[in-house]
Amino acid sequence: MDFLALRNLRKPLHFYIVILSHWLCSCQACGQNPPASTTQTGAQTGYSLVAIGDAGERNGILEDNAESIARLFRRERFDLLIFLGDNFYKTGLNFESNKDPKKETPKKIKSVLGPFLPVMRALGRQNVHAVAGNHDYYARLAVNKSFLWGLFSIETAPVGIANKGNQRADTISSWTYHYGLPQHALFPAGRSSGDSLQIIFFDSAVLLRTKLETWRPYFAALERLLVSTKNRPQIKWRIMAAHHPLYSLGMHGGYSVWDPEARTMQYLNHCDPDSDIVGYFTNFADPEDLCAERYRAYRDSLFATIQRSGATIQLFMAGHDHSLQLLYYPDRAPDFPISPKVYLISGAGSKASRVRAPAPRLGEHTWPDNSSKKRGRSRYGFARIDIQDEQLRIRIFDGKTGKELDMGAGRTALFVKPDGTLVER
Repeated sequence: MDFLALRNLRKPLHFYIVILSHWLCSCQACGQNPPASTTQTGAQTGYSLVAIGDAGERNGILEDNAESIARLFRRERFDLLIFLGDNFYKTGLNFESNKDPKKETPKKIKSVLGPFLPVMRALGRQNVHAVAGNHDYYARLAVNKSFLWGLFSIETAPVGIANKGNQRADTISSWTYHYGLPQHALFPAGRSSGDSLQIIFFDSAVLLRTKLETWRPYFAALERLLVSTKNRPQIKWRIMAAHHPLYSLGMHGGYSVWDPEARTMQYLNHCDPDSDIVGYFTNFADPEDLCAERYRAYRDSLFATIQRSGATIQLFMAGHDHSLQLLYYPDRAPDFPISPKVYLISGAGSKASRVRAPAPRLGEHTWPDNSSKKRGRSRYGFARIDIQDEQLRIRIFDGKTGKELDMGAGRTALFVKPDGTLVER
């Protein structure tokens, strides 16, 4: 029996009729549950996916996002839903020793994934994918205290590493879960029957939670995967999905100080003890900011692996920073000319943190609220990518209103060409 259950009966009856019809049409495929490495599904008239990360906590933001995704699905159906890590806060599906996993696991899954269930059911397991995040690996909370007979509690500072939670997430029947060694899936792409989209699911979290000397098998497997598939003529588009971004203008990227005069976030080096002693020790113990030595090694190792493979990756998408960002950096890594140039961060699934103001001329698209009250807090929402023959169309949606966000100059979409460059229409 699936852990999840339908909720929110305020939705109109026709919504459930639409969902039921989609489910009936795809039930045969849903029951097959093919492995992620060989999945191929979707319509031959184009392909669309929605990406949302850090959706691991049941709150108003998550419920708004789920409602907006459901409305988008009814209005403009998409074929694939991807969760970009930190799927369950604060310690994934790992539980303290005083809690019964048999009781807590279904409760947590139902709480977090319940709002997405109608769409997940309609798409089927082979069309819903999730990659692990750092919170999915944390073993326990360093501070977990309750006061006044449970009326008040403090739960903070996740620490350690455990894999049991990922094993439990892997058994959820409503999605295909990816952790450990990289995996990939193939999907039809466009009107030409021979074109395919390859999505590579890369577990960046296991790297950031372990030492560099243990990384070799992961990058070796990634290189073998890229080399073995780069010359397949049917693969026209290649997207990599991970939890940790390679660039960011958000809090993990160092943009964490509000400038009331410039009305934007300013950079602070969290890895410099003279600038931020707390951040320095935090990253020494748990390297989650892009300035950390282990984080930089992750990015450089990934670039080097892609470069050696010779495979073109048109889009790199991640979460981790709780904001919405679309970054175009064609010259940021000159030593790795084959590295991706377009970076999408869709990490505002259940939280919204601060992000630097946009600079479209520099290829930096963000959506902060720079009012004196919000002080740079990002809008929350999700991203949609549509394959349209010779281009990928990228749109960002406001999770509260469900509307497309402005990319600058009144544009609501940006486009990626097969060579990985970004064009504006």
